[in-house]
Amino acid sequence: MRTTLLLIFLFQSSLTTIYSQCWQSLKGGYEHTVGVKSDGTLWAWGENQYGQLGDGTTIQKNGKTQIGNATNWSKVFVGDNHTLAIKTDGTLWAWGKNTTGQLGDGTTTDRTSPVQIGTDTDWFRVSAGASFTVAIKTNGSLWAWGSNTYGQLGDGTNVDKHTPTHIGISTNWLKVDAGGFHVIAIKGNGTLWTWGSNSYGQLGNGNNIHLNTPTQIGSDTDWSKINTGNFHSFAIKNNGTLWICGDNQYGQLGDATTIDKNTFFKLGTSTDWISIDGGSKHSVGLKNDGTLWAWGWNFVGQLGDGTTVDKLIPTQIGQSFNSWSDIILGGNHSMAYRTAIDDYYVWGTSSNGQLGVGYLVQYDSPTIVSCPTTLSIENNSQTNFSLYPNPSHDKTILELGETFNQVTVSISNLQGKEVYHKDFHQTNQINLEFLLQAGLYLVNISTDNQLKTIKMFVE
Repeated sequence: MRTTLLLIFLFQSSLTTIYSQCWQSLKGGYEHTVGVKSDGTLWAWGENQYGQLGDGTTIQKNGKTQIGNATNWSKVFVGDNHTLAIKTDGTLWAWGKNTTGQLGDGTTTDRTSPVQIGTDTDWFRVSAGASFTVAIKTNGSLWAWGSNTYGQLGDGTNVDKHTPTHIGISTNWLKVDAGGFHVIAIKGNGTLWTWGSNSYGQLGNGNNIHLNTPTQIGSDTDWSKINTGNFHSFAIKNNGTLWICGDNQYGQLGDATTIDKNTFFKLGTSTDWISIDGGSKHSVGLKNDGTLWAWGWNFVGQLGDGTTVDKLIPTQIGQSFNSWSDIILGGNHSMAYRTAIDDYYVWGTSSNGQLGVGYLVQYDSPTIVSCPTTLSIENNSQTNFSLYPNPSHDKTILELGETFNQVTVSISNLQGKEVYHKDFHQTNQINLEFLLQAGLYLVNISTDNQLKTIKMFVE
């Protein structure tokens, strides 16, 4: 018991280091997820057919895997099957699928490890589409490369580019976001621009004609934030109103219909939207009171409302708590950050491990994902242990991933007091039942030769 208490104390003393602001950059691709931790290390999990995780293999990872040993990563950007990242020195790196030159290294060869793109050190913002990439440098210039079938590169042609290509002469580009095959952007003067594929009206210009050069939408100069789904687009104005257009097959536009819209329309009357993101065919938005809302396709629980029923209008998620402050969507999985407990939640499909929970499951409501760490007390486990549901009420299931001769589970509160302790034998799954007050706890798992701690939230 003395050793156990010492371990808990040591872990508790490092709790802020381990969990506080774990991710400084986190992005979801179609079936993979990549993040940069606050210590500058790079992590990835999920589908890896084309090397999009960057670990030198094409083997799927169901749990969070550190990529290399570098500690100077700053931001990550994820497309369907390719990944890019900026280091603190401003250099750009890419890996994954490259059949149309979307990595920008001058080839069409897939890369399973990060490769530097050119020698420039002034990359600022990057966004990856299905098979192309757009970026803004610190001088406000716009660049693009990869597939150009629909003019999504914006260079006035439909010819693929295998290296970063300067788009136009403007130097006041501020924000850019790539959908499946289209782009939406804001300039420094607050004007809104779109280009690329327009099959579903996702460019918002009133027709369905593809555009191969940036085209201004209206004359308003009060646009502040943008984002895209696969075939739909979002924009938020300075007054907090949300505007949407494009594909609406499953209600992802949120207007109570399934009719596509080829002009930007204001969603409802709310003036408190602060963030929005789109997946393959679903949408998730954040209001300034910390509440989270979702709508659209929900076949694999990607809306997080506890069902798999599509929603045609914004539906509040996790009504028992708010304090949400960030959202990141993949193809059919979702992630959001809660400041109240300083951690990320995930939901939707993990068909290829993209939720990072260590096994292939599906969640239809937000579930905590503990921050990975290189500290031995957390990372001594070679097996991916996972808890679900998490948050829990009075019980949860501990998945071990393999059978162990003996497993000791203890639960402690954040003051280090042990509130649960039990031994189990010859098991790979444990049903934990407890009576605990609402709050944050540490689940300490000791097996034959492994030790791991997982954070658990009790509602």
